[in-house]
Amino acid sequence: MTDPVRSTRLGDFLRARREQVRPEDVGLASGPYRRRTPGLRREEVAVRAAITPDYYARLEQGRAHTPSAAVLRSLSAALLLTDEQSEHLHRLAARAHPRRAAERHLNPRTQAILDGIPQMPALVLDTMSNILACNHLADVLYGGLLALPAPERNMLWQLFGRSCTRERFDRDDLTRLGRLLISNARADATGFDENPDWTDLVTTLRATSPLFDRIWHQHHIGSTQDGHLRLRHDTIGPVDLSYTMLPLPEPGQRLVLHVSEPGPGSRTALDLLAVIGHEQFAPH
Repeated sequence: MTDPVRSTRLGDFLRARREQVRPEDVGLASGPYRRRTPGLRREEVAVRAAITPDYYARLEQGRAHTPSAAVLRSLSAALLLTDEQSEHLHRLAARAHPRRAAERHLNPRTQAILDGIPQMPALVLDTMSNILACNHLADVLYGGLLALPAPERNMLWQLFGRSCTRERFDRDDLTRLGRLLISNARADATGFDENPDWTDLVTTLRATSPLFDRIWHQHHIGSTQDGHLRLRHDTIGPVDLSYTMLPLPEPGQRLVLHVSEPGPGSRTALDLLAVIGHEQFAPH
């Protein structure tokens, strides 16, 4: 029997990827008339995957039975999926073994790493972007994470649900970091649809943040695990940082390291922040 939730997630992913493939990417002419929908048409994907248009339409609509491994391989090729995206497609269709459930327990060795790098803001996130731990400099950089109630100790909530944090980021930086966190969640997820905390978080952010909702619908998988951002801090001013996310041995956990950009300004600002301690954020 088809799982309607899994079928819907599969259909949403197929639709999102189809809309992001340009006709010229697969050797099709755009034609003299503007297309009504972005990307490829359903019929074009079906032809490329050697399946009927009706069957492909039913896959997108969540009305088809679980596709075979051969069909999934054909769809991966038709939609130009990367290896990570193809693996995700197979998981959505229950054609691969689920990954181990995420671990929320913090390994003592990980805590020792956090304590041992006091001059580098560092956090540990789980699959759902819950902030499991952070060192002192990360705590003060983001305005007192450890003092927040548990539901708000989540990086996605900080970026899209907490205005006093969101306003400190440029929109492009916010988009890239949000896309990375959502991509990691989708790549690691097992049983998220049955997790009320995750469901509530996504539902709330989609309803309150148009940017989060747009990123959510794009279904990115396999985003790069590093980047740059400028964080505007009320006390120390703008800080230019590089960040990287490193997988930890515990399933679903990542160590997030922030490094000041070359030049004296950002390093001096972080040193000053470490001395003055917590900034008191106004309630929002």
